[in-house]
Amino acid sequence: KDISGYAMPVVFTALMGSAMLFSLPMNSKLRAVEKKQKAELKANPEYAKNLEWYNLYEDFSKYKGKVYFIFLAVSIVLSWVLAVLFPASLWSVSSIVPMAVGVMIHNKLLKDLRQKAIPIEREIDGESVTDKEENNR
Repeated sequence: KDISGYAMPVVFTALMGSAMLFSLPMNSKLRAVEKKQKAELKANPEYAKNLEWYNLYEDFSKYKGKVYFIFLAVSIVLSWVLAVLFPASLWSVSSIVPMAVGVMIHNKLLKDLRQKAIPIEREIDGESVTDKEENNR
């Protein structure tokens, strides 16, 4: 019996599962570092703009940053459904379409985020340049 339709879902699932498994130890370390950084930014008023920038990215990560992963999950589920319905054909490959749509939406959201972040970054850079000039006097 030809079960070539299962190739895509098996590969997708194996890649996502292994990526998630290998990222777990780093994610816990990253959360600890980010928590410490955020506490330092909150404690020091001269880093208010840095905290604003950090919060902008953190808010993005909580909501809009997950859009791609939702599309990726939909793509994996769709690939399994198509494999079950058409096990002898490669229809499950068409499940790459939601993934591509997710990438396009994510890139648009990321572009909007960068447009909000760039002015804050310029302010931070401008302040740090001004501070350096004053220290050199």
